[in-house]
Amino acid sequence: MKPRLRRLVRTDVDAVVGLCNEAIMCGESTWGPEPVNASLLNARLCENAARFEAYVAETAEGHVIGWAGLLPHTDRPVYNVSAELEVFVAKSQRRRGVARALVSQLLARATALDFHSLLLIVQDQPTRPIAWAVRLGFQSVGYLACVYPARGEWRDLLVLEKFLTPELASPHATQR
Repeated sequence: MKPRLRRLVRTDVDAVVGLCNEAIMCGESTWGPEPVNASLLNARLCENAARFEAYVAETAEGHVIGWAGLLPHTDRPVYNVSAELEVFVAKSQRRRGVARALVSQLLARATALDFHSLLLIVQDQPTRPIAWAVRLGFQSVGYLACVYPARGEWRDLLVLEKFLTPELASPHATQR
């Protein structure tokens, strides 16, 4: 069944916290390693709504099963031509098209909002999210070595980018 997508509102933040913390506890998120709270996510998701947007996916019964957002990747306004893409789906709902539906919505919105590119920052393991991003047109543009503390070790983070204005795409981007 296809999820219903809609703009995230403040009353969704508690459900979004649950999705984020589920991913953090499984070691799958770059938001950790400590759990997030509603105050942090309210600031991150609701205070930049004029330029940046977030959406939720929900069941027919109204249960939030995923969320994704176009978020600022830095607080420096000069970089607001790019957005960081964040995607979280409940573990029980994965591999059912929820993330693809959310990302399709955000790709359309990013183009309408005149973003130059989208950034996706992921851990180097597992590789399934990286392969998924490449299938969506993201390219590896770099990595941050040993910057993320995960389960007692320092992990690399990969930076992937999808150019929305292909004529300005970087010649340094590579397919991974």
